Amino acid sequence: MKQTWLIGAWLGCALVTGFAGMAHAQSASDPTDAGKAVFKRGNCMGCHKWHGNGGGGYGGDALSLRKTELTKEQIIETVTCGRPGTGMPFFVRGSYDTTKCYEMTRQDVADRMPPEANVFLRPNEIEAV
Repeated sequence: MKQTWLIGAWLGCALVTGFAGMAHAQSASDPTDAGKAVFKRGNCMGCHKWHGNGGGGYGGDALSLRKTELTKEQIIETVTCGRPGTGMPFFVRGSYDTTKCYEMTRQDVADRMPPEANVFLRPNEIEAV
């Protein structure tokens, strides 16, 4: 009986210690990891380069993501909706149809419609960037 109690106590301590370690590992992770994963998944480096400084490439001269003057909300809208008249694609399914972008619909944008990205992103992924 005493041996069973000791084993149970040891297992309980091991579980608590394990969960505490997991919580610490999660809180100690780099907060930019999610943004890096989305940057890779969306192939942002194809235009903005691996360093995020932009430059010439497919779709024209991509802007620097490191020296941007855009607010977080403007960045979210740009990734969601792309940039009309440029090579910057939109990353949310339904942009300009079910999601109004820059206060415009697909009909308003007409021939300046940005390209559709090769992969769509979820709102929480876009916010991570």
